[in-house]
Amino acid sequence: MQHAPPQFSPDGLYWWDGARWVARTTPPPPVLPPVYSSTASYSRPLPGLRIALLVCLALATAGTGFMVLGAALTVSSGDFGPMDFALGFAFVAMFGLSIASIVGVSMRTVWAKWLAIGCGLLISWTVVGLLLGIPIIVTAARAPDLMRR
Repeated sequence: MQHAPPQFSPDGLYWWDGARWVARTTPPPPVLPPVYSSTASYSRPLPGLRIALLVCLALATAGTGFMVLGAALTVSSGDFGPMDFALGFAFVAMFGLSIASIVGVSMRTVWAKWLAIGCGLLISWTVVGLLLGIPIIVTAARAPDLMRR
């Protein structure tokens, strides 16, 4: 027949023998406070953010490349106005900035973080670019391994 473990008082100084409270002969084990990290786990950057940033930048480059191709076809057809020219220039700027961002992030240059954030801001001006621009901005701002070690 097994005995139930002793029942201790809330302060841990006494135990119940079934009839009365008896003082403990050994001191109770110390109660340690819970350990909290100084940095919450959601605020620490993940090590794979550089790869995610490269993937988002590659998708942004492909998307702006198609926009540049469409603008080039519009200009080559001869049916374009000043607004088409301005949009074509903006698409070329987005395409160039996204290529420069990919190069900077892959080479881990000092300016890669700011160039990627600028690329995310510029590409966010398009409706479709918001789907990639916001992740680019957040990932570039939080990626810990963009610079050389």
